[in-house]
Amino acid sequence: MNKTWVRQQGEDCTLSVFIQAGAKKIGVVGLHGNALKIRVAAPRTEGLANEALLNYLAELMGVGKKEISILKGEFGKNKIIKICNATVDDLVLKVEKEIAHLSKGSKK
Repeated sequence: MNKTWVRQQGEDCTLSVFIQAGAKKIGVVGLHGNALKIRVAAPRTEGLANEALLNYLAELMGVGKKEISILKGEFGKNKIIKICNATVDDLVLKVEKEIAHLSKGSKK
């Protein structure tokens, strides 16, 4: 997987994310252009999809909810997410493991 969706910013990382709200299955789908495509079950109304996205990413990346935030795109499908105290290599590894895990589950 290419790394166009993630950038190191000092001790933090930023992720380019494309969110699909209201999905039946949640998780990382793969790439959507230069962004990481993530599905969440929550609807786009009242910030529910944003909250679901941040909760999912915090759990996936192994960080606390206070260490993750939306920098840009709060009201759109394309977002820039900041994760504090993270490295590109660590995030890419976690995402690749999640994609592999989810793809195994869909082949049952």
